[in-house]
Amino acid sequence: MRKAFCLLILTSLVWADRVLPGAHFQKEIPMFPTMQIKSRNLGEKLNNAGHVYAVRNSWYYYSHQPPLKVAEFYSEHLAGADRQALAPNHLVFTIHPAQCKPLDIHDGTNAYEFIEVEIADLSSLNQVLNERERSAKCSIHISEYLAP
Repeated sequence: MRKAFCLLILTSLVWADRVLPGAHFQKEIPMFPTMQIKSRNLGEKLNNAGHVYAVRNSWYYYSHQPPLKVAEFYSEHLAGADRQALAPNHLVFTIHPAQCKPLDIHDGTNAYEFIEVEIADLSSLNQVLNERERSAKCSIHISEYLAP
């Protein structure tokens, strides 16, 4: 029993210090404790009228937790974020980190660097694909848009 308690404490400390690997704004992006990485794409250049106006870093995760539990976590940890519901159980949180720089869009838009956390329910997709009960329930896509 004592061993299990020590393991629980150690695990919670390790999860508390998790950061997003390769993120420019690491301290601004909370990590849901049990999410597992699927893939990442760093340094994707976004072009507008022939020049790069932003660079996007993306991380794709999944979780076996329900999407509403994941969304609740991000609601608490990103209290000042804009929240947009794209569909039932499909949410996007958008934040502008402290000390963010303007993006050079050239279309009159006054845009600044930002971070998006997108949470989507996978249960419908799992049913269509006849996945097992233990399949991931939630997709978590984190992107940061940086000035070049």
